[in-house]
Amino acid sequence: MEESTGSGSHRLRMNYAETIRKIDVQIGAIRDISPLILICVRTGNLCDANGRVRVFKEHPIFHKLLSSMSTKLDTDRIKKVVARYFRYVMFSHTWEGEEPTFQDLAGKSVYEPNPHPLRLKLRRFCETVRDDPERYLWAWSDTCCIDKSNVTDFQRSLRSMYNWYKESAITIVLLTEGSTTLRSNRWMTRAWTLQELLSPKSIRFYNRDWTLYRGDTRPNHKESPDIMQELAKAIDIPHETLADFSPKSLNIRSKLRLASTRKATKEVDIAHALIGIFSSDLIPDAEHPDPKVPLGHLLQEIMHRERDARAVLDWVGKSSEFHSCLPDEISVYHNPPHSPPLIPEGEMEARVAELQDSLPSQDVTTFFGNLSNLSPVAFIHRRLSLPCITFPVKVDPTHDTFSASSQSIVYQAQAAALGQVRFKTSCTAFTAQDDVVLVYPWVHDLLAQTRSMKRDDHILALRLVVHLEQPFRAFLLVRKSVDTYRRVAVDEEIIIPKRKLRSLKDIGTKVLEIR
Repeated sequence: MEESTGSGSHRLRMNYAETIRKIDVQIGAIRDISPLILICVRTGNLCDANGRVRVFKEHPIFHKLLSSMSTKLDTDRIKKVVARYFRYVMFSHTWEGEEPTFQDLAGKSVYEPNPHPLRLKLRRFCETVRDDPERYLWAWSDTCCIDKSNVTDFQRSLRSMYNWYKESAITIVLLTEGSTTLRSNRWMTRAWTLQELLSPKSIRFYNRDWTLYRGDTRPNHKESPDIMQELAKAIDIPHETLADFSPKSLNIRSKLRLASTRKATKEVDIAHALIGIFSSDLIPDAEHPDPKVPLGHLLQEIMHRERDARAVLDWVGKSSEFHSCLPDEISVYHNPPHSPPLIPEGEMEARVAELQDSLPSQDVTTFFGNLSNLSPVAFIHRRLSLPCITFPVKVDPTHDTFSASSQSIVYQAQAAALGQVRFKTSCTAFTAQDDVVLVYPWVHDLLAQTRSMKRDDHILALRLVVHLEQPFRAFLLVRKSVDTYRRVAVDEEIIIPKRKLRSLKDIGTKVLEIR
């Protein structure tokens, strides 16, 4: 009898220890995807991860869960109970001045009387979360749940924010005053709110007076056809993409377009707010002496990783100090990249037949082979290695025209195989001694148009030449040293019109090093 009792006690101790271990494992998994600091909406106090675990293990929910596992371990139930307890609600809003900070709320409750309107905003958010029928316990606001004095935690928070919104139980959006539609609301213009719109699976919009937007009482406004239609139209992406977004849902240029109209109080945040949307490894630096550098690093990383030259490099405007091939402002991506026209198959075959008679077979084969063997694009340490088709240019500075209204100069130039070219720039004054080249930088796209076809290599090469004869947006580069070039920023796009190539001898294929 004593042996039986002892054996039973041993099993109970084993079950208890294993239950604790399983609960701790699940807590650890939840902790890894949760914000570092949350607000307890019952007390209004800030609470770090260790504090939340301590509160949980003092809660009746924990003890009830533990006692229910005395005879049989139920891992699924542990996961559900722990996940429900630690779920959190995110706040999305626009900053309006001196918002309450982590230091302001340290050791205090958001529910303490305070007449300041921004403190009231935070309190109303917490009350809304607390009073929700789902009985949430935890909430997060960017104003007070990031300790900006701790550099490590600050950087981790900025890099994790996209995923925190994605993993939230729901995101509550407080719209600004003075607008009756989402499209015209200030919330839709801010850099940070783009990821706060896209990443959550569940979202709920409130007017400034904390009434539900459009009076829509659905728990999740991403399930509201009317609101989703309004949102999709406002940012011009499909409903289904908006409802279930991931960084792979849109191509690079589409995401840059979405970001192009967004503004930030601190310019560095233009890049920081895109870290999650682009799955970037960028290390945030809020105090960088040049606020444009983070955007340069972000675009460089995207370009190097994705090898998509057109998405990042096809723009018109002022160059960045970070790199001459990157823009000074993200707003340039609002305009779409140049789209080459589709060639009807009949027209393609007719032109291929003409080129078979007019271009030497060896020249075509050599050109195609040289182009195919170019190294792919690489962008590291502000040095861009870009495979290009090159057209040497002679600029005639004696025939330039100065435009007083735009403070720019219009140049006339002669490009090999292309003829006369006109370009306008306010950034560079040319001399007859400058080594200038026009380039076709979309080599990857050009090759992709032929590689997908099962044809004789010579025919593929001729089809590639036909594509090269179509209108394209060119870069203008000027040599800065023996082996490096710099892109010349132009005020108007350089579109090379459709023409027939008579020879390939003056056309080069080369990987250019650009700074």
